[in-house]
Amino acid sequence: MTRCALALCVGLLGAGEAHAACTNADLSAQLDRAEQAFAGWDFDTFTAARAEVDQALACLTEPIPPALVARIHRVHVYEQKLALDASHEQLARTCQALFAVDPDVDLSALPEGDPAREVCEEARTRPAGPTAPVPTGCLVHIDGAPDTRRPTDRPCVVQVFDTDDVPVLTEWMPPDALLVDPCPKPRPPRWPLALTSVSMLAVGGVWTATGLAARQVHQDNVTVVDRGQLLGPDIPSSRATNLADLERYRTWRTAATATTGVALGITTTALVIRVRF
Repeated sequence: MTRCALALCVGLLGAGEAHAACTNADLSAQLDRAEQAFAGWDFDTFTAARAEVDQALACLTEPIPPALVARIHRVHVYEQKLALDASHEQLARTCQALFAVDPDVDLSALPEGDPAREVCEEARTRPAGPTAPVPTGCLVHIDGAPDTRRPTDRPCVVQVFDTDDVPVLTEWMPPDALLVDPCPKPRPPRWPLALTSVSMLAVGGVWTATGLAARQVHQDNVTVVDRGQLLGPDIPSSRATNLADLERYRTWRTAATATTGVALGITTTALVIRVRF
């Protein structure tokens, strides 16, 4: 699996956690450094700046515009010119990606007659090649614009967004890189947990009221016995009070039982939803 494919696989586990949050201004500053180093033939600085461009790209927290995408492709052209193992076709495909984003891009850092410049000029006239669909479960930008397909004959910059339109992955992807489903899984809804908490509080409250009613019934029974021994004429009124309290207890007990059943149903549903997410 290529480096880019691996990044796609692990990026959603915390692409933004591996580095500090970066902006387009941070990325532009690293591109400036790389471009200036290449123009001055300071290849050690260029190599270091290229690595920092990748880091800034990986931690990007805003949509990348096409202008920066073109500069990223151009820096890769510079890198492949310097790479001893870069093939003619690999360089041509990167140049093709560059012209697809910015047909009028400045290549003055590659002097006339330079073999890399000639390869790029040949690639300028290449027709658009085949494409492949990208996952549609989330917003995906290809080379700085929303798209549902990506080129398979040239590199591209892939940017994936979460449900809040915040980038969770930004990657310069070679044409042969494996694009696994990069869409982040939806966040578990919070309402089941909140509803479960409310239902548990309701159960606790209803059973508390049931317990108080039961205690009152017990107290009424004791009062009837005491009054039966001491104050016989009061027994009828005491029994009426007892019956009223007993009916109140039965009502609360029925409500408590029903509330408990509803709460168990809500809790089970909430657990199922959490497992599915």
